[in-house]
Amino acid sequence: MFLSADILVTQTSFETSVLEDNNVNQTSTRTESAASQVYISSMATTFNFAVDPNTLVGVNATDEARGLINFPNAVSYGDTIQSATLSLFCTNQYSSINSISSFASSLDKSWRESQATWTNSDSTIFWQTSGADGIDSDRSDWELPSVKSQISTTGVYNYSFNVTKLVQSDSMDNKTTFDFVISAIGGMLQCAESNNNTASYHPELFLEISSSAPGDGGSVESNFAVDGMPLMSNDLVLNAETNPTLSYVNLNGSNVEFQLSLGDDFRNNSDLDWTYSTMIDPFNVGTNSGSYTIPQSDSIQNGSIIYYRVRSLDSSGMISNWSNGNFLLPNLDVTDNKDGTATIYMGGNGIFDLAEYKLIEDVEVDSNTPNALLGDSDTISVQSDSTTESIVHTRINSQYLGLNSSLSIIEADIEYTRTANPLVSPMISLHHSDSDWKENEANWKYYDGINLWQNGGLSSAGIASSSILMGDQSNSIFSFAIEDVIQDSLSVQSNDGLEFILLSRIGAESLSSNINGISFGSTENANSNLQPKISITYMIGQSNPVPAPELLTPVKGGPVWNLTGDNISANTIPTLTWNSTLSTPYGMLFQLSEDEYFRNLLFNNDSRVSNPVQSSAGLFTIPHDMALDIGKMYFWRMAHFDSNNRLSEWQYSSFLVSSLSSTWLGGDRYEMTLELGTELLEDSYPNCQESTISSVFPDFNDYGSPRMRVIDDTIQGTGTSLLQCDVSNYLLPSGYAIESSQIELQLDSYTNPVEIGVWEGFQHNWTNAGVSWNTYDGVNSWNSSGASGGEKGQLLDSMMITNSASQGDLVVWNVTSATQKSM
Repeated sequence: MFLSADILVTQTSFETSVLEDNNVNQTSTRTESAASQVYISSMATTFNFAVDPNTLVGVNATDEARGLINFPNAVSYGDTIQSATLSLFCTNQYSSINSISSFASSLDKSWRESQATWTNSDSTIFWQTSGADGIDSDRSDWELPSVKSQISTTGVYNYSFNVTKLVQSDSMDNKTTFDFVISAIGGMLQCAESNNNTASYHPELFLEISSSAPGDGGSVESNFAVDGMPLMSNDLVLNAETNPTLSYVNLNGSNVEFQLSLGDDFRNNSDLDWTYSTMIDPFNVGTNSGSYTIPQSDSIQNGSIIYYRVRSLDSSGMISNWSNGNFLLPNLDVTDNKDGTATIYMGGNGIFDLAEYKLIEDVEVDSNTPNALLGDSDTISVQSDSTTESIVHTRINSQYLGLNSSLSIIEADIEYTRTANPLVSPMISLHHSDSDWKENEANWKYYDGINLWQNGGLSSAGIASSSILMGDQSNSIFSFAIEDVIQDSLSVQSNDGLEFILLSRIGAESLSSNINGISFGSTENANSNLQPKISITYMIGQSNPVPAPELLTPVKGGPVWNLTGDNISANTIPTLTWNSTLSTPYGMLFQLSEDEYFRNLLFNNDSRVSNPVQSSAGLFTIPHDMALDIGKMYFWRMAHFDSNNRLSEWQYSSFLVSSLSSTWLGGDRYEMTLELGTELLEDSYPNCQESTISSVFPDFNDYGSPRMRVIDDTIQGTGTSLLQCDVSNYLLPSGYAIESSQIELQLDSYTNPVEIGVWEGFQHNWTNAGVSWNTYDGVNSWNSSGASGGEKGQLLDSMMITNSASQGDLVVWNVTSATQKSM
């Protein structure tokens, strides 16, 4: 029961609002007594406690209780409430009084003292969220924590709640009562009600009212932090700003108030007195801006996620709504290398005190168990054996590190620690990716438990890291270079992490005929030494970034030819060239690969390690003992680095060692025939596509059909076939030109004699799977339906199919002018 005794009753003083202006208008004060009061309990969710003589507020091991209370509104509409203080007298139950913090918010939903419970506001209406906890439906945001003072030497404490903003809002809405919900954390309070034997313990609402017309509270913007991003010092050794400088701009009003908290609802028992106001604290104030660095005594601990809010006060005394934000204070492990660089070396966990914020996330997805959720596994495995395949998705939440665009990344690696050796050694590579996934919900079929992805997200894998490692290497630490990805990420501020895929097969590579699985420790591994790590060495950036190289020849995607006299054939030892004038001042990374992912490297030059190729040479000729295969596309890339090992962007190119060769026709005339299957080792070249579109089925095509169809029929409508071949992979050497060119198609069937024309096409972005009579890619419309508008060029040639034609006949059209334009 509530403690009452004969004590010295003190005069309750007004709690001065932090945001309170010195107003010269006539003011008055009044004190209101509670009209209704009850508490609700999570332990008895459907019970009404109106008969209880006291109000419980707070939490214990089994219960949370909240107090509901209201007071009559006798404020004249149009007056301004300068301050409002809710006064309660409470004792603590079991917990230390100093561990308890209490808060008030407006109660927005109607309620009845005799009917309110944890689940219902009255006998027929539910709370939006049990406990009157629905924001903007049941209640407003929690206001600043109350201030308590002990009543003499008793165990009774007066709790004063600054409810000025809450009462102002209710008054402006012309509500008949001021309704509040009271909560507490850290323990349970027992508070007196209006029937308490000691009259001075009765709940009261103290109001100071001005006769001046109310304003709108003004407005203000904070500008010291970016939501969800770290707040860091600008030193070489990056540190979280544990004494942040709060700043604001665009103030429309008289004063500003900030509050910081470790809780997203601004109720946390570890909070210090993190409330700062231009009326109390020594802000550096400008015309409509200001700043204040919180004192050392209020320092915030590293590893925290800090929530803040800011509001303004106008000249009438009205307070604006809160504007909320948050920032991060990461707990970094940074070493000053004493050479102008510093190194961050971190594991996946521990950057923040909250478990849901991880620097590194990882999940294995396995085709053998496509529905298995492996995000909590203590190991991650990569394999590609004869029947199954597994890959590892890794996310580096580098946005939590506080890196910024003024830094130059010298070196960056992600490290995996092998826990089991493979029976057969696979080649392991790490690929940058753009897939999104959830660690505890992703599997081979779904990236978040709901949305499908193809082949475990393998199709999203991009270019490989420049580090390609074999699974049986002697060192159990597998380190993959990612400095280029980290550096690129600094140019655009983002709240998203960097995605990678660890794999042992991709694209057209075959599955292994042997079991080749290799396991690594995951971020969930109990042994922190086995967990993935990230290492980043950086320096304060120089004003000029390292320029990227300029790749000259071969033309990207173009062929490399040998000329024997005037006969054209493949060059298996081509020369690759770059701008030596641009490259001479820099070191060079150079790679030649059999695949577009740069996994199967034929040549790898890293001048930081060895220097077989000089950047100043401007060229690299494939050695005779490394002659390339005919009928294959090859890929090469190059990057610069400066004397500080700062890396430029990679530049990419490719070339085709074609199986084509010319046939001498006599004189100075030669012929080459391009057809599907020309390239012995490539299915994608020549890059040709076809599809038939129909006026009868305007939103469909016959993609996948073995035939191209041309139709002009009163019943079947009009059918047009589209054909496209990219001849940029077969450009002729300088000095040679197309004399004539023709397309040959084999006749499959026909119903009546018909003349078939071939027109030049100007819309090159149509897709064989998406094209239709209405659109060229499933989304964008033709200029005129059926590709009959501006995308249809000149008639190149026409051929008559007569009654004498037979299945298998070749039908030939002259397309010389179109081919000449393309080459």
